[in-house]
Amino acid sequence: MTRLTVIGGTGYAGSNIVAKAQARGLETTSWSRGLPAEQLPGVTYRTGDVQDPATLEQAVSGADVIIGALSPRGALDGHLREVYRTLAGFAEKAGVRLGIIGGAGSLLVADGGPTLASLPTFPAEV
Repeated sequence: MTRLTVIGGTGYAGSNIVAKAQARGLETTSWSRGLPAEQLPGVTYRTGDVQDPATLEQAVSGADVIIGALSPRGALDGHLREVYRTLAGFAEKAGVRLGIIGGAGSLLVADGGPTLASLPTFPAEV
């Protein structure tokens, strides 16, 4: 059975990926800053700081596939590339496949930034 780990598994995209993976019978682990109010049966929920390399290394351990579904908001604004670079290094070393889910929010609105998601007009629900 495929062991899937979703980094950012409680956000909009991540939670939908976790739900689809669980419904398909994949061994699924969700990593996020906090636990969701409602947890799906059969999904392992873990918490940690993705800016801590030890958290990312632990998340890769035992996975066959890692999906990054982080949003460039809050503490990750301006640091997402660094987090994914670290995650990619651990995934490569472990021989784990890595996919990144992104959206328009991570795009720069001008050379050097800011990101679209960091603008005050970016909808909070997105």
